[in-house]
Amino acid sequence: MGNRYTRVGRAVSISALALVVSATSTLATAPIVPTGNVGTISGIGATFPSPLYNEWFAQFNADLAVSSPSSTVAFTYAANGSGAGVNAIKNGTADYGASDAALSDADVAATASTNGGVLHIPATLGGVVLAYKLAGVKTSTGAATTLKLTPGLVFRLYSGQIKYWDDTLVKGINPGVVIPHTLVTPVHRSDSSGTTFVFESYLAKVSSVWRCIFGTGGPTKAWPSSPSTCTGLATLPGLGAPRNSGVAAKVASTNGAIGYMEYAYAQNAGLKMARLKNPAGTFVSPSTYAFSAAANATVATIPADLRAAPIVQAPGTTSWPISAYSYIFVYKQAEGLQGASEAKAQMFVAYLNWALTTGQSFSRSMGYAPLPTSVRTKALAQVHQITWGGSAIWP
Repeated sequence: MGNRYTRVGRAVSISALALVVSATSTLATAPIVPTGNVGTISGIGATFPSPLYNEWFAQFNADLAVSSPSSTVAFTYAANGSGAGVNAIKNGTADYGASDAALSDADVAATASTNGGVLHIPATLGGVVLAYKLAGVKTSTGAATTLKLTPGLVFRLYSGQIKYWDDTLVKGINPGVVIPHTLVTPVHRSDSSGTTFVFESYLAKVSSVWRCIFGTGGPTKAWPSSPSTCTGLATLPGLGAPRNSGVAAKVASTNGAIGYMEYAYAQNAGLKMARLKNPAGTFVSPSTYAFSAAANATVATIPADLRAAPIVQAPGTTSWPISAYSYIFVYKQAEGLQGASEAKAQMFVAYLNWALTTGQSFSRSMGYAPLPTSVRTKALAQVHQITWGGSAIWP
């Protein structure tokens, strides 16, 4: 049958592939990569990690062209929001779903009898930032500066309790800064969003008003619309926009706007990002290293099934207070893939292994943080559970 299978690693020859060992795997071999065209691996879900995922697709195929030129695969990813990612895995409309929020207990139960149930694979780590556009902010000497915000200011800005940027509460936290009398325009997601879930988790942690707004169900992927019993307002103030890119565009085009979004989108749009006060009392600037600090401070709390809550208000002087893992949802039994075949299942497993090892090296340059080592090890263990015909694809 000849050389039917090869193994993939970054920029290594086929003859060397047998020596490739994942640094976080307990096995001495990388997963099998089938030769030939296996078709398309499709995903639907979160906009949060979309820029990184698209980079991964290109880099994996570049590596594949070197290490296994007779193997080909295409990738598609519809960044329609985390709610769409949950629906995709539940309804079987894509090979995997992606979300910044783990499946709820109800969704886990609803999918438990389908293709062996859903595995949660943390793929990357990012931060939700408060980006704003406010002309005229400067120090008393005329130098450009970045606003500082506390949890109390954040929840008041979004609940309508602070209407103008030069409110005494804002000025009190930013002494020596000239702040114009400009109307505050909070911007939120209008679609079903994991980024919203992460931000709402932060608001629920720091504000009794927002816990009242969310009610007994707690944070969701939808922005609340009727908070009158909690705030006295008929509706919450502000504008809605779909996707992280939509929120970034709305903020960029609206003076006085503030919006929550994934860090990479604020970076790409060239927006100012507020420094947030964390539980240690430090005003932290958002960075991939601050996201890593938050994850490292809480890594011991991750449950066995890896369904971690958003990392909000993590301890540590350098921790960013609104961070989160972003998940890939896959069925344990690869027969659930679209147009399932053993070759496609093998390629999918090889790609997931690559993403969790080599792919992590692209994270920081794209505005994300690599997974903590222990989390990556557990994520790889999830990949080892994926089966075909009742046997592990990568035993």
